[in-house]
Amino acid sequence: GPRLMLGLGMFFWSLFQAMSGMVHNFTQFVLVRIGMGIGEAPMNPCGVKVINDWFNIKERGRPMGFFNAASTIGVAVSPPILAAMMLVMGWRGMFITIGVLGIFLAIGWYMLYRNREHVELTAVEQAYLNAGSVNARRDPLSFAEWRSLFRNRTMWGMMLGFSGINYTAWLYLAWLPGYLQTAYNLDLKSTGLMAAIPFLFGAAG
Repeated sequence: GPRLMLGLGMFFWSLFQAMSGMVHNFTQFVLVRIGMGIGEAPMNPCGVKVINDWFNIKERGRPMGFFNAASTIGVAVSPPILAAMMLVMGWRGMFITIGVLGIFLAIGWYMLYRNREHVELTAVEQAYLNAGSVNARRDPLSFAEWRSLFRNRTMWGMMLGFSGINYTAWLYLAWLPGYLQTAYNLDLKSTGLMAAIPFLFGAAG
């Protein structure tokens, strides 16, 4: 469930994040970034599962909106913060500090969160959470049903649309800071502030 999977995901993401501050060559850096990607993988499915478990179907829109906006808000506020950290402790110290904080967060999540099936709910609470939910009345999807998703035009539209969003977001995230420093000779502090602007507008939108 989300308690274990998201806890492990956060732990390994944070562990590899901290290891990013200890690398000595490009190959090592690529390997730890791959490890971070693996650790990040459970985030979205676990987040959706948590919302699905603890909110009635009519109430899921707002928490889902907050959940989706969090990733944009995070990259909006992080550039100036990370730039300030690098000025104080260097890039290695920044990676290690973020990783250690993430490990504590993962431990806190595992200690405090409980999967719905492990919480004693009253019959009224169960009925309220399940009301109107298709998931409450069906068996797990079969492999054939999963495979049929790839014949659905809406699914392909969603995948292509999200691929475009990811491409744009990572274009700004990965290349904009270097472009600002190279083309406009901005220092690290100014670069961090300017790099946050596109994501602030993205979060507002």
